[in-house]
Parts: sequence; structure tokens; C-alpha cells
Amino acid sequence: MEDNTIQNKQQQTMDNYWITVQKKSFTRWCNEILKKRGLECHDLDQDFKDGVMLLQLLEILTSKSIKHNRHPKMEVQRLENLTVAFQLMQGECKIHLINLGPRDLLEGNPKLVLALVWALILHFKIKMGSSDNDANDELIRWINSQIPAYQIKNFKSDWQSGKAICALAEALKPGQMKLPGDFSNDQVKDATMGIKNAHQNMGIPVIIDPEDMVSHPDKQAMMTYLSYFRDYALHHQHSDKEKELELIPDLSKCIFMALD
Repeated sequence: MEDNTIQNKQQQTMDNYWITVQKKSFTRWCNEILKKRGLECHDLDQDFKDGVMLLQLLEILTSKSIKHNRHPKMEVQRLENLTVAFQLMQGECKIHLINLGPRDLLEGNPKLVLALVWALILHFKIKMGSSDNDANDELIRWINSQIPAYQIKNFKSDWQSGKAICALAEALKPGQMKLPGDFSNDQVKDATMGIKNAHQNMGIPVIIDPEDMVSHPDKQAMMTYLSYFRDYALHHQHSDKEKELELIPDLSKCIFMALD
């Protein structure tokens, strides 16, 4: 009986570890956006309770000014702010928030707060015009177009060796590492190498810790992190096209001189 109790507790701890991983990753995603206004979240459960930080986040994401109470003192004022946020997300943004409402944030329900932030990440960062169901497959297809030798099929076990993240960073910005020679075959060390190089050389924020990628990979946290690599590729793809266009002369502005 005692062994079963210990095993159940261990299993419960493992089942709930995704909350810890997601909370770290989603907080870092929020802060990447909020830093544009010099703001920072520390605890999503608490920081979203009055609606102010959430509305600041939405203002940046939507490029809109949203009228709300910036210094709510009473519960009714906090609830009004959260209602404004939900009306915007569900109405104008058309974000599907199932079984999730303003009072869930007011009460600081951890799992539901994470569900809300994931809905924002999926809508504003990952979907890129695709449906919720297709977003997963499209990101997988893009990754495989960059590192086809790794045959990535998921956002969990395929990344635990640490090698795939190194390969993806190297594929997008060659010369950072000498692969496969630099692989140590220590999973955490290899994951750290890829994450560190992507941050230092590509400006990709450390949304997920190497230890979490190796030991407790969470699908949604990994999708959030890997979407930054796709953003990097698209940005540099557009930059390269702009440079090519700059090299093409505008014939309408050229002066032709007749030779005798």
C-alpha cells in the first residue's frame, strides 16, 4: 500500500510538471512583449488578476489603445478590466476561449491562466493564418524543411537529445557550431549549446531551459520556443529579398546619354 502511495505521488508530480514548464515559458513569452513598455510579469496567476497587465499585453499585440481602469482597487473594477479583455479577444480577435472567463483569471486559476496565454501565443505567434489544428503540422513541416535529416515528428521526444535544436540553429545561421563534431552526447550539454548559440548569435530568447527540453519537454512550450526560429528565418528571408531589390537599378531614374 505504501509503495502504491509513493508511486501515485510521483506520478502526480510528473503529471503536474507541465504546469511548471509552461509557466516559465509563457511568462518569458509575455515578458518578451511587455519589455517594449518596460513592464515585466513575475507570476501570471497574480499579475493577470486585475486585468491591467493582460490589457497592456493585448494593446501591444493588437496595436490598439484599450480603454480600461489602470489602477483598479475594488473587485468590481478588476472584473470590469478582465471583461474588456475577454470581449476584445473573443470578439475582434476571434480567439476561441472554451470554458474560460474573466472570473477564472480574477481567482488566479493556474491551469486556466496558462490556457489563456497559450490561446494568445497560438493566435498571435504560431498560427500565421492557419487553423488551430493545422498550426502544429505546419510548424513541423517548416522545421523538417530546415533539418530534413532529423525527421522531426513531434515537439517532445525528438528534441530530448539536444542535437536537433543545435542543428536547427546551425541551419539558419551556419558557422555557429561544427556539427556533428561539437556534440558531446550529453543531452543537457548539447541542448545548452544549441539554446545558447541561438540566443547569442540569433537573438532568440531563452523561452525554455535546456533541462526542461531534455527531461520534461512540453509540447506547447516547445512550439512557442521553436516559433522564434521560424520568425528569424522569415525576417532574414525578407531582408535578403530587400537587399536583392536594392541591387536592381530603377531604369525609370536612369539617364541615358547618346554616344556620338
